[in-house]
Amino acid sequence: MVNMETTETKISTTVSMSVPLLVPLAAPMIESTSQAVLVKWRRARKDYEQQVAMRLRNDMEKVTEAITSIKDSFTPGLLEVLCDVEWGIEIDKVTDAILTEKIDGVIATVANNTVPNVAAEFIIVKMNLKEADD
Repeated sequence: MVNMETTETKISTTVSMSVPLLVPLAAPMIESTSQAVLVKWRRARKDYEQQVAMRLRNDMEKVTEAITSIKDSFTPGLLEVLCDVEWGIEIDKVTDAILTEKIDGVIATVANNTVPNVAAEFIIVKMNLKEADD
C-alpha cells in the first residue's frame, strides 16, 4: 500500500502485482537408489501428485494424463543400469507399477539390509569404573 499525503487530504493507493497462477510443476527426479534418497523422493512425489490433482480440480482422468510417469523420473542412465544389472528386466517392459514395487522394496528394507545384534555388540564393551572422567 502506497500512501500519498497532501496538506488537505490523505490519499491511499493500493498497488497490485500480477502473480502467475500456473507455475509449471516439475516432477521430482530419482538420482540414486539409496534408501534415504528414495524416502525423500517418495515424499516429494506425493506432494507433486497432490499439487497436480489440486490444479486439475481432482479430475482423475486429467491428473493421470498430466502426471509425469515414474519411468521418466529417473536421471538419464540410472534406469537402464538398474534394469540391466540389478533387476534383469528389459527397459521396454518396465511399468510404473513395477517401479513402484521395486522402490517400495528398497524403502521397506533396513539400511544395508542388516539389523545389528545389540546384545552381542555390548558383550565386547568393557567398562572400567576405576578410570576417571576428565
